[in-house]
Amino acid sequence: QSVAFQNGDKNIQFRSGTGGGFPSGETVTLDFDATINLGTGTSRTFVISAVNQSLNFQIGANAGQNVRVAFGDLSANNLGFTDETQPNGNTRVVSQINITSVTGANEAIAIVDEAIRQVNTQRSALGAFTNRLEATINNLGVAAENLTASESRIRDADIAFETTRFTRNQILIQSGISILGQANLLPQNVLSLLG
Repeated sequence: QSVAFQNGDKNIQFRSGTGGGFPSGETVTLDFDATINLGTGTSRTFVISAVNQSLNFQIGANAGQNVRVAFGDLSANNLGFTDETQPNGNTRVVSQINITSVTGANEAIAIVDEAIRQVNTQRSALGAFTNRLEATINNLGVAAENLTASESRIRDADIAFETTRFTRNQILIQSGISILGQANLLPQNVLSLLG
């Protein structure tokens, strides 16, 4: 099912099966290639906040470990020379290109060049963000692998070797106690002979 979001909150409820419960293990794909995995359970709440045409992504386990990526408005009405980039305040954007005259065609070339520069700037920012996410994913993968290896080492202890070492230590402790007991008997025997 496709849902369009236009300035505001939308509540989406997913139902499956005859009981109408929440599906388990289903994935929701958003149009900007983000995914939400519903996992298992009865209900999940996800908040995707867009502030100033940007999205915040939680990239770590702790609060504050997030990163923000900005999405510029690359529509034909915003690509080109806007009020901020023009000294005289004239807006010249792709949607206003008029090539019916030589002057208009020359101006169109400048507008398209500026639009290409703006698109390339946005692409490089998104590429850098993608690289940062990939690096985070790789680091988390290494951490998960190290944790699994540590757990495996603990679980895979050589039981026969550890049992032998435990038995050896028990025998040494009992022998030490026996020798200590015999060492304490010797002075008592000498005292009983003298007394």
